[in-house]
Amino acid sequence: GEYGLLMLALGYHVQFADLPSHSLDFLRWRLARRGYNFQKMVYVIGVDPLPKVEIVWCMDVLEHLPQAEHESFLSMLAGMGSSVCVNLVLDPKADGGLHHAVDAEGLTRFCAERWPTYAEDMHDGKVRFLIYGDALKMGEKPK
Repeated sequence: GEYGLLMLALGYHVQFADLPSHSLDFLRWRLARRGYNFQKMVYVIGVDPLPKVEIVWCMDVLEHLPQAEHESFLSMLAGMGSSVCVNLVLDPKADGGLHHAVDAEGLTRFCAERWPTYAEDMHDGKVRFLIYGDALKMGEKPK
């Protein structure tokens, strides 16, 4: 929620969606402290119907789902917005061992086969996908 709160402070219209968690409860508390009506801003994935938005920014979520659910989750995100950005955390030991394994190469291939990453006309009704974070390190040589 940190980046979403920053975007709010800059004047953007922001809606939040997350898996049920303590982080989501903390976000609600932070929004309430700032005077926002969080009931109209926060959606629980798998519980609430999710809104259509311009940009979906999915940060530190995918690795909390079992690997078998990753492709369907990405497809759900693609149905929410015209641009989707997803970061991947590849270390299952990060976050105290709460993360599931992530097949970054397979997910990158899955997305590339279904959604373009760039187009001159961003309003042609196609979804754009960007995968970032640890996935960017896949092709790096060890140091």
